[in-house]
Amino acid sequence: MFQSILTNPLKKAEKMSTTGIEILLRLFLKHDMKIDDLTKDVESLRQNQNTLKKTNDAMDKSLGELRSKINSDIKNLSNQIAGVKTDLMGNTEAIVQAACAAVSPNGFVSAIRRECSYSYPSCDELCNNAAGKMKSKNSGQGRNHARCIQAYHFYQENEKLQRTSAGQVNRIMYRYSSCATRYCGPNFCCCNLTY
Repeated sequence: MFQSILTNPLKKAEKMSTTGIEILLRLFLKHDMKIDDLTKDVESLRQNQNTLKKTNDAMDKSLGELRSKINSDIKNLSNQIAGVKTDLMGNTEAIVQAACAAVSPNGFVSAIRRECSYSYPSCDELCNNAAGKMKSKNSGQGRNHARCIQAYHFYQENEKLQRTSAGQVNRIMYRYSSCATRYCGPNFCCCNLTY
């Protein structure tokens, strides 16, 4: 009986230790499989991280190119706006065209440059000969001859208009009372083309 009491716990301990080792082995194998799975997951995450880094680098490059293009476009547009502003501020033809339109009766009006010379045709002659050119700009509308309605001499053509303070002279024009002048006087003729 005493021996059976001693043998039973030994058998139980042996049985438990075999079972414990099996459990440990199973746990180890399970964890080893989990470690393999985790290793695969980590490798997959590294690949995803590399892919994301490449995508991010490509997007940064595209964004840099886009910024550069936008800055270039803004600079070009600013230059164009400055050019338009400069042209409008100093464009003699635009200023004289506006003056001609202001004195014109109904019909088409054009400010035509005249050489300031004794040998150059008068504004009456220039306008009469300009009807065809004027009609080519307005789809052929109007009579076959134009008439001069006003003549101007525009001074300091090459200077840009400047913003001035009150009381300062900026530009000056002389308005003639006749379009028949052939001497060095008018350098612009206001031609009117009616129906």
